[in-house]
Amino acid sequence: LAPSASERWGECTASPGFIKQFNLVQKSSTYANQGSAAHALAEDCVAFGSDAALFIGTKYTIEGETFVVDQEMAEAVQVYVNFVNAVAPVKQREKDVLLWTEQRLDIGRGIKGTSDCIAYYRDRRTVVTADYKHGSGVVVEPEENSQLMLYTFGAIRKLELMGEKIEDVRIVVVQPRAPHPSGKKVRDWWTTRGKLYTWWNRKILP
Repeated sequence: LAPSASERWGECTASPGFIKQFNLVQKSSTYANQGSAAHALAEDCVAFGSDAALFIGTKYTIEGETFVVDQEMAEAVQVYVNFVNAVAPVKQREKDVLLWTEQRLDIGRGIKGTSDCIAYYRDRRTVVTADYKHGSGVVVEPEENSQLMLYTFGAIRKLELMGEKIEDVRIVVVQPRAPHPSGKKVRDWWTTRGKLYTWWNRKILP
């Protein structure tokens, strides 16, 4: 029950069992592997506080395929890095805003996944969940995005176990390489904890 496939199994609850029974799990494609390499670059940039351009020429090997960071990849990833640094400035991390990147989440109902970026503002009681999409073919929207809603639900569960209080939710898609009618490379959608839990109880829990 991967969050990235939630649009499928959310509509057809029998699909996971069917896929397992007939061994229909697809192998990772070159495009998916390239996206994983871009994610690895993004994680390194955030971890080391570096710009993506400094990694041009660096090699990342994913599923046996090697990808070399070029200017196009660096420019795309930098859009995401700039967003992370804006939503969670280095000087405010841990004090005013809690930042998790590549955070493994136990979402519940056997659902587990890794979120690209989660930021939590204690004073605003607000959770920001962001996902970097390196693909250029299919435009991804943040509105009622089941993958990101699941990540957010898992993040809220984890935060509340830590004693934190959440009221508002901001879900963000960073997709610099896919042309969008609005022209925006960073798109967001606001909702609330209450609405997210209503969605979970109606769509996922049954």
